[in-house]
Amino acid sequence: MNYSSSEVKYNDIEKEIYRVLYSLRNSEIIKISEFLKHIRIKEDFNAKLDFPRVSMLKSLILMKLKSIKSQTELSKFLTESKEDAHNLGFYGENDKILTPNQRSFSHFINHKLTEEEKKFIEFIITKTNEISQKFGIVFDDVESLITRRKEGGTERTLNNRKGKKLRELCRYVKENIYPKIDLQIRSNSIYKKEDYLDILTHITMTKDFTENGCKTYKRIKSSNSPVARTLLYHLRKYDEWNTVQQIFIRLFDHIYKLAIKIGILDRRKSYDIALDFTDIPHYGNINNNMVVGTKPSLGTSYAYKYATINIVEEGRRFTLIALPVGPLSSYIKIVERLLAFTKDRIKIRKLYADRYFFKSNVINLFKKMGITFLMPVTGYSKIRKWINRVSAPRVIENYEMGKEEKAVFNIVLVEDEHKNKLAYATNMNISNNDTQLIGKIISLYKKRWGIETSFRVKKRNFFARTTSKNYTVRFFYFMFSVLLYNLWILIDSIIALHLFGKLLKNHIVTSKLFGTFLYMIRLVT
Repeated sequence: MNYSSSEVKYNDIEKEIYRVLYSLRNSEIIKISEFLKHIRIKEDFNAKLDFPRVSMLKSLILMKLKSIKSQTELSKFLTESKEDAHNLGFYGENDKILTPNQRSFSHFINHKLTEEEKKFIEFIITKTNEISQKFGIVFDDVESLITRRKEGGTERTLNNRKGKKLRELCRYVKENIYPKIDLQIRSNSIYKKEDYLDILTHITMTKDFTENGCKTYKRIKSSNSPVARTLLYHLRKYDEWNTVQQIFIRLFDHIYKLAIKIGILDRRKSYDIALDFTDIPHYGNINNNMVVGTKPSLGTSYAYKYATINIVEEGRRFTLIALPVGPLSSYIKIVERLLAFTKDRIKIRKLYADRYFFKSNVINLFKKMGITFLMPVTGYSKIRKWINRVSAPRVIENYEMGKEEKAVFNIVLVEDEHKNKLAYATNMNISNNDTQLIGKIISLYKKRWGIETSFRVKKRNFFARTTSKNYTVRFFYFMFSVLLYNLWILIDSIIALHLFGKLLKNHIVTSKLFGTFLYMIRLVT
């Protein structure tokens, strides 16, 4: 087969993009200019210019990838960011940085840029986005999001700064997070992806059903918007829930990497985490896909179940991953997957779990993976007899549990403020002589309530409702609520850093305010 010179050029640049992104695949977050620095674009034109033609082309690619709106903004960005300008090749003798002004960019675009080059730039942008998503690479220059302001000021000044920053960050979410949610909408569709995701945000924030949520959204916006059946039509396009899971796990990872880049999380530090299985009560047909039996609650013994891991440090309570749990799921394999995913991203100081996980195989898994754990024991008869017999505080070291699969751990018996005896299982090195550590056991375990708080906030403030029997729709709704929760935590933390230079114990942006800003800000016209 014969290829034209144009086809060869396009094939070569696609291979070049793949080569560079493959080499950068293990990086946390990649600066766009750093990526472009390594992209080799052949110089095909000899027209005389004041600046290198390849540098000008790369600048226009950066402009699109960074969603920079104008040539004036592009010129200002390169003037203020010498590192980015140098990466694009704007330097002369002795590496002195020389950047184009707005007039230079305008002249280049209007008089020097060919139609072929315009198509070439669009091709590079498209392939860069496709291949970066394949490798799970995050392109993000987040420096502008974390600029610190002077601390202090009147309450009115702080509220104005907070509102301005919140608006900026919500716009950032819609420009950088929304595009990563594939709703399989055609380019000629009447409604854009933003329309559907804004409605979903509104439904989630109001804890409404799809039908009524779409109607109230239309009245609030006073504009034409998709109806419920159209929204559900797009959500039903997913062949299986695994596709939905992959989309949202990539998004959770994106937020995690942003938190690393910004300094909210630090890979060198250790964090406490909590493991949890969450039940969403089900009142319909018990034979529906993924419905499982559960402890009787709220008038039903069936539910949709999800497994999650949360960081439970104040100001950093991100949900790292959420997985569905079905009737045929292996609970031990789900727990192992959750922990393996987490260990790849953070160092675990301690793991807190509830009584559900007090099982020999789970405890052995924790120990096998080198994880320090703390959980309450169940009403296991042998342990209960021991609790009733002895006084607190007390420690049983190297207690053995199980017949077919034995687990060895320590049991710590303490009393709460009401003189109730509480027993905890742990693999922490602790003995009856460690009175100080024994006294801290209850307060240590209270950290686990961070995940209860996280779920309560998700359920109370980020929880869309649906009667759909389609599990992919239900799963999408749950994962979207977790995504909004994580975005709220991220934005609240960024604003705290922006205004005060540190993370705060209490939220300074309410979840309702965040959600309202998010769906009220418009990008498309």
